[in-house]
Amino acid sequence: LRGRMDAVCWPARQISDEAEAVWHAAVPGRLDIVGGDTRIALLAGLNAYDKPSIFTDLDMRLAPWITSQRLRDHGMLLVWPGSGVPPRLLAWLGNIPVKTVLFDWSLRAPP
Repeated sequence: LRGRMDAVCWPARQISDEAEAVWHAAVPGRLDIVGGDTRIALLAGLNAYDKPSIFTDLDMRLAPWITSQRLRDHGMLLVWPGSGVPPRLLAWLGNIPVKTVLFDWSLRAPP
Protein backbone atom coordinates (compact mmCIF):
# COMPACT_ATOMS: atom_id res chain seq x y z
CA LEU A 1 0.00 0.00 0.00
CA ARG A 2 1.30 3.39 -0.87
CA GLY A 3 0.08 6.85 -0.04
CA ARG A 4 -0.54 8.91 3.04
CA MET A 5 -4.25 8.35 3.52
CA ASP A 6 -5.38 7.12 6.95
CA ALA A 7 -5.68 3.36 7.27
CA VAL A 8 -9.44 3.63 7.88
CA CYS A 9 -9.74 4.60 4.20
CA TRP A 10 -7.81 1.58 2.93
CA PRO A 11 -9.63 -1.43 1.40
CA ALA A 12 -9.91 -3.44 4.64
CA ARG A 13 -11.99 -6.32 3.25
CA GLN A 14 -9.63 -6.85 0.32
CA ILE A 15 -6.54 -6.68 2.55
CA SER A 16 -8.05 -9.13 5.03
CA ASP A 17 -9.21 -11.58 2.36
CA GLU A 18 -5.85 -11.55 0.57
CA ALA A 19 -3.84 -11.90 3.78
CA GLU A 20 -5.84 -14.94 4.81
CA ALA A 21 -5.63 -16.46 1.32
CA VAL A 22 -1.84 -16.04 1.25
CA TRP A 23 -1.56 -17.70 4.67
CA HIS A 24 -3.78 -20.66 3.80
CA ALA A 25 -1.96 -21.23 0.49
CA ALA A 26 1.33 -21.62 2.39
CA VAL A 27 0.40 -22.98 5.84
CA PRO A 28 -1.87 -25.90 6.82
CA GLY A 29 -3.21 -24.31 10.03
CA ARG A 30 -5.40 -21.35 10.84
CA LEU A 31 -4.10 -17.80 10.70
CA ASP A 32 -3.52 -17.12 14.40
CA ILE A 33 -1.23 -14.07 14.53
CA VAL A 34 -0.71 -11.07 12.23
CA GLY A 35 2.13 -8.61 12.82
CA GLY A 36 4.47 -6.21 11.09
CA ASP A 37 3.13 -2.76 10.30
CA THR A 38 0.43 -2.44 12.96
CA ARG A 39 -1.95 -0.40 10.76
CA ILE A 40 -1.92 -3.04 8.04
CA ALA A 41 -1.90 -5.92 10.52
CA LEU A 42 -5.12 -4.55 12.04
CA LEU A 43 -6.74 -4.42 8.60
CA ALA A 44 -5.44 -7.87 7.67
CA GLY A 45 -7.04 -9.39 10.76
CA LEU A 46 -10.19 -7.27 10.85
CA ASN A 47 -12.41 -9.40 8.62
CA ALA A 48 -10.40 -12.63 8.62
CA TYR A 49 -12.47 -15.76 9.15
CA ASP A 50 -9.77 -17.18 11.46
CA LYS A 51 -9.98 -14.11 13.78
CA PRO A 52 -6.21 -13.77 14.32
CA SER A 53 -4.60 -11.83 17.14
CA ILE A 54 -2.68 -8.69 16.23
CA PHE A 55 0.94 -8.57 17.37
CA THR A 56 1.05 -4.85 18.17
CA ASP A 57 4.36 -3.30 17.07
CA LEU A 58 5.94 -6.78 17.35
CA ASP A 59 6.42 -6.00 21.03
CA MET A 60 5.36 -8.61 23.61
CA ARG A 61 5.09 -5.88 26.24
CA LEU A 62 2.34 -4.23 24.17
CA ALA A 63 0.78 -7.56 23.16
CA PRO A 64 1.05 -9.90 26.18
CA TRP A 65 -1.33 -12.35 24.49
CA ILE A 66 1.49 -13.17 22.07
CA THR A 67 4.12 -15.46 23.58
CA SER A 68 7.28 -17.04 22.20
CA GLN A 69 5.61 -20.45 22.53
CA ARG A 70 2.52 -19.32 20.63
CA LEU A 71 4.72 -17.93 17.85
CA ARG A 72 6.60 -21.24 17.63
CA ASP A 73 3.38 -23.27 17.64
CA HIS A 74 1.30 -21.19 15.23
CA GLY A 75 3.63 -18.93 13.26
CA MET A 76 2.80 -15.41 12.18
CA LEU A 77 1.85 -13.57 9.01
CA LEU A 78 3.99 -10.43 8.63
CA VAL A 79 2.57 -7.52 6.61
CA TRP A 80 4.01 -4.14 5.64
CA PRO A 81 3.48 -1.38 3.06
CA GLY A 82 5.58 -1.18 -0.08
CA SER A 83 7.56 -3.84 -1.88
CA GLY A 84 10.80 -3.92 0.12
CA VAL A 85 11.17 -5.60 3.49
CA PRO A 86 11.54 -2.93 6.20
CA PRO A 87 14.87 -3.32 8.05
CA ARG A 88 13.15 -3.85 11.41
CA LEU A 89 11.40 -6.96 10.03
CA LEU A 90 14.49 -8.64 8.59
CA ALA A 91 15.32 -10.37 11.88
CA TRP A 92 11.79 -11.81 12.02
CA LEU A 93 11.98 -13.16 8.46
CA GLY A 94 15.38 -14.81 8.40
CA ASN A 95 15.50 -16.89 5.20
CA ILE A 96 11.74 -17.32 4.90
CA PRO A 97 10.49 -16.52 1.38
CA VAL A 98 8.43 -13.36 0.97
CA LYS A 99 5.32 -13.07 -1.20
CA THR A 100 4.49 -9.61 -2.51
CA VAL A 101 0.82 -8.78 -2.98
CA LEU A 102 -0.20 -5.59 -4.75
CA PHE A 103 -3.66 -4.10 -4.43
CA ASP A 104 -5.44 -2.32 -7.26
CA TRP A 105 -6.14 0.74 -5.15
CA SER A 106 -5.47 4.40 -5.72
CA LEU A 107 -5.61 7.58 -3.68
CA ARG A 108 -7.15 9.24 -6.74
CA ALA A 109 -9.92 6.71 -7.38
CA PRO A 110 -13.38 7.25 -5.90
CA PRO A 111 -14.27 5.02 -2.92
